Amino acid sequence: MFRKIPIALLCLTAIADPAVADTSRGCNARYDIVFVQIDGGKPISEKRLSFGQFTSRGRCRSWAYANDCRREARSLAHSCMQAHWDGRWGIEGVRQKPGECFRQRANAGPQDYRLEDLKTEIERTASVSAGAPSFDDEVIVRLEGRTWGDKRCDGTTVLTTSYTITQEMCAAVGGKACGE
Repeated sequence: MFRKIPIALLCLTAIADPAVADTSRGCNARYDIVFVQIDGGKPISEKRLSFGQFTSRGRCRSWAYANDCRREARSLAHSCMQAHWDGRWGIEGVRQKPGECFRQRANAGPQDYRLEDLKTEIERTASVSAGAPSFDDEVIVRLEGRTWGDKRCDGTTVLTTSYTITQEMCAAVGGKACGE
């Protein structure tokens, strides 16, 4: 009986010791388009459309450090969104998601990030998706990267405050004029 007690204590110590365990926690993420101006200054009440939802995971020592996991998940999601915005034009005309938007060590980072062509998706969402306002000439939008979930997940990165989408861009992604 006494031989079983040290083994049981060793097992309990291993479970309680944060350095021994390893865990992960996640946050939700997406892009938000906020309409700023239509056709050279026509007033618009705040209208927001979302696209590109994904999850991001962070790793930490144990459940006792769960907030550190979520903080890392949030940071990795925002890094992905910033890198994709920075590289939205692609390389030699090929638009694809950057390395920051793939899973990283031990499955940390974005888990289900599906966007390849961010520029086209911004233009499509702002001009031809359900809920997008009609415009005759152009629309100016603010693009935000947002995260949410449990503690330490909430955050917003403003990627641009003045992205202009013209009728020509709209027609290229939707095949019709956006003011119709």
